[in-house]
Amino acid sequence: MPAPAGREVGESCNITALSGSEVLYLDRVETQAPLRFYLHPGSRVPAHCSASGKLLLAQLTPVQRRRLLDQVPLEQYTAHTITDFDALEREIEAVKRDGHAIDNEEFLPGLFSIAVLVPRRRRARTPASPSMRR
Repeated sequence: MPAPAGREVGESCNITALSGSEVLYLDRVETQAPLRFYLHPGSRVPAHCSASGKLLLAQLTPVQRRRLLDQVPLEQYTAHTITDFDALEREIEAVKRDGHAIDNEEFLPGLFSIAVLVPRRRRARTPASPSMRR
């Protein structure tokens, strides 16, 4: 499924799932552009600072999110990482309202991602690109 989306947007595209407090990359199609970030299937990233993670966290109730995220620190990876639970909750409310999530260099400097839900499987589809190609 990521191949058609990747061709359509011209960027890397992922299928992910929530695995505890992390996002698990299940499948990925790489962009043909020479500048890219490589996250292979099986890679894991923190949910609180990835577009897919915030989108999937938005599918949980606030109590479920708190229980899940209380188990791990909201570690800062870049200057843009959300490390405060209340700020993350506000971001998740925006995700629910807008129907998509954004990672604006929150996990890796230079990486901008947008995630949308693939409803039938509760997996997120995420085109990702270096921020200079936005």
